Amino acid sequence: MNMRISGVQAEPGGDVTITFVPHGYEVQGIHMETRMENWYERVFRSRYVFSALIGSAVFGFLAILAGDQGASSTAQTLIFAPGIVGIAYALLWLVASRIVVLTSAAQTLRQADYKHHPAHTIHQAWVHQSPGALAITVRHADGTQVRYTATGPAAPALGQGFHHLLGPRLIAY
Repeated sequence: MNMRISGVQAEPGGDVTITFVPHGYEVQGIHMETRMENWYERVFRSRYVFSALIGSAVFGFLAILAGDQGASSTAQTLIFAPGIVGIAYALLWLVASRIVVLTSAAQTLRQADYKHHPAHTIHQAWVHQSPGALAITVRHADGTQVRYTATGPAAPALGQGFHHLLGPRLIAY
């Protein structure tokens, strides 16, 4: 059984992805680079950048028309101000895309920080379900303890994975 669950919060550890593998589970932390990529994809969607550039062209054209009609340079600047913001947004997109590419390249050069936890090293696990969330506390044989919390569609998958892995060693509270 290989099941991968993203969007899990580990305490300690922060955002993680858990993959259930035969005879255990693996945990991978979410890197700063991945967070940056997610932010970049939300803020700089292609349609936003193209809309900003088209808007800049329209406001530039309107500023030129206003100048032809005898408007002052101050009025032309005020008309073109939204266009300036659009151009600044497009330039910011250009810089951010380069940063994301460089950090993604650095991430691929780094080894993944997978932590493999064989099932036999798990001493006990407790599950607590609340409306819309599931928390599983795992105590390993070496005494370390981690709490994994998931919400939404990741919650039942997390519970399923640990139930399949641990069976009667998973205790509800």
